[in-house]
Amino acid sequence: MKFDLLLRNALRFFVFSSLFFQPPSFAQTPGQVLKVLQLNFNSEMVLEDGDYHIRDRRFTAMVQWINDNKPDIVFIEEGWNYRGFYSITEALALATNYDFAYRVGMGVPLMIADSDGLLVRKGLGLSQTDNFTLPHSGMSFGKGNGWVLSLAANSYAVGGRITLQDGSPMYVYATHLISNADAQDVEAIHADVVKQAKRRFEGVDHLQVLIAGDFNSIPSDPGPKSLINLGYHDTYADAHAGVSSQPEACTSCDDPTSVYFNPMTISPGLFPKQATLSPDHRIDYIFALGPKIKTLASTVVFNQPENHVWMSDHYGVLSTIAVGGNAPAGVKYPNPMRDVVRGDHSLVIHLNDTNLTCDQVEKCTTQFPDAVISAAKGITFINDTGKKVKVTVNGKGHVWPRKYTTLKKTEATTFYFSPGETHRFVAQIPLSRKKLVGTIQSKEMQ
Repeated sequence: MKFDLLLRNALRFFVFSSLFFQPPSFAQTPGQVLKVLQLNFNSEMVLEDGDYHIRDRRFTAMVQWINDNKPDIVFIEEGWNYRGFYSITEALALATNYDFAYRVGMGVPLMIADSDGLLVRKGLGLSQTDNFTLPHSGMSFGKGNGWVLSLAANSYAVGGRITLQDGSPMYVYATHLISNADAQDVEAIHADVVKQAKRRFEGVDHLQVLIAGDFNSIPSDPGPKSLINLGYHDTYADAHAGVSSQPEACTSCDDPTSVYFNPMTISPGLFPKQATLSPDHRIDYIFALGPKIKTLASTVVFNQPENHVWMSDHYGVLSTIAVGGNAPAGVKYPNPMRDVVRGDHSLVIHLNDTNLTCDQVEKCTTQFPDAVISAAKGITFINDTGKKVKVTVNGKGHVWPRKYTTLKKTEATTFYFSPGETHRFVAQIPLSRKKLVGTIQSKEMQ
């Protein structure tokens, strides 16, 4: 009888405790939400910006964006030097109270620097920062925290370790890979993270990692595919399954006839020169590794000028992820493919034997009809003449980033300006003095 009584009491306790002490499940547990931005900042315009008027506007706009959107992590590539700082990363960190790390990859003293970096919200405890050169890199001299002399293009990664609210570690690395990222480069980043985890006696079966950057590769290329094979998730593709390779997903958008066009891709005054038209591509990524990481939203951002200046010749990627569980109940995360899509595109003028014909007169001028254009997307010239053509745009206010350029055969360039300005352009074949002139009025796209 005593045994039966004990058994009945044990069963009652088991049933009672099971009702009130259910272990939490992954499906019921809200995870830590992280907002992550990746942006190639574009250093090619720095030589043209001797008085800092472009960089000042871009810096101010970026500080405002960070203060408004409060990202947890910002990955930066092509982080130019800025007012005494070797990398814009450090200046942004001081202005926004973030932790930071950076690595200069190349630089010319007193003129231009190019760096990768990251900003991390203070509460995440960025520590054990590191940087390393990737396999497909040329020789360079310098330690990466100042000026670096590069004898050839190089790829490297910079990042560190953060601590999440549940105490678990996450490794976060920014990278800028030279043309068409080779699988060995991204695999080298993963291998280094594994080594770091092993040195700290952390289990590698449940690694949590973010690798973000400009891969110079489309999703089907070896670099992105190799990370997928290692178990990483392309956060943008997670959020937009089946359409993440469509034109609307582009981060490098070079087609001036498209509404997605970024005029910085072929602007005058960039160094090295960028004057070749190419299709729109998605080449910037945020990859996540971890069994309990879920993508909540991902959007291409900076599709319009900030403070009348385009943030970069790349668009950014903003991903929101939950780590260790699902999104908090009742919270919605907007998930458009792009933050802004407007119907404006650049006014495209083909310079050819039709509009630069003089009917055997050595000196002549052809008048182009007056035009009204979007201030955001500007005016694009494509040289189809087979000869060098000098193009100049003048008017009140700034012409971004430069007022003149020379185009070789098939080269193109785009000038853009603030709204409400009238400009006059001149396209000239210098040796024959044949000119095409016109007046353009810029307006703000509604």
